[in-house]
Amino acid sequence: MIISSSFSSSLRLTVRLTNGFVTLMDGTSLPALHKDASADLILDASSLVHDADRLRLTQEASVEILGKGTALWARVKLDDIPVTLRAHRESKKSSAASPAFVKFVLDAPLRLIGSEGKQPVLSDCVCRIPSLPHVACASVNEAYTRISEVFEPSRRSHTGNVFSCVFFDAAGILQPLKKLRNTPLASPAVAGLASLF
Repeated sequence: MIISSSFSSSLRLTVRLTNGFVTLMDGTSLPALHKDASADLILDASSLVHDADRLRLTQEASVEILGKGTALWARVKLDDIPVTLRAHRESKKSSAASPAFVKFVLDAPLRLIGSEGKQPVLSDCVCRIPSLPHVACASVNEAYTRISEVFEPSRRSHTGNVFSCVFFDAAGILQPLKKLRNTPLASPAVAGLASLF
């Protein structure tokens, strides 16, 4: 099965591995690929024959990427912000198309958690939003969602990929959290993780 979208540059091929050979699920060959093509292979851990491989690929490790007290910035659209909240929107130099951001602060260190066989994720981390002092947030994801709900009320959905929508200050220029996803995790078993992203 091939799943794609006209709005995406990627597609998902559902494949079958039989005796080391890869085919599409219907048994036909893979389409011709460029010699340097890369892809993600997603499979159930029980598909691995050797326990040592399973342990190596599933063992989680974490590393602190931002300290307690660090300010983060949720990207918001200028035209969506209610008039009463516009004073809390800040313009910042950034790599984003939109220069409008709302600040929130980490009340605990933020950690990156991952394993060699999984894409890294952010740990839960208590956050506060100075412009919304009555709102308590248990994670960066929740802080971003709460900011979006209040500052972008016309949006249909208030979720988003925080690695792309939340920014940190790097020498005066805001950069998306995805820039920190390449941080090597603190375990020899997952030392090669950064090369995957």
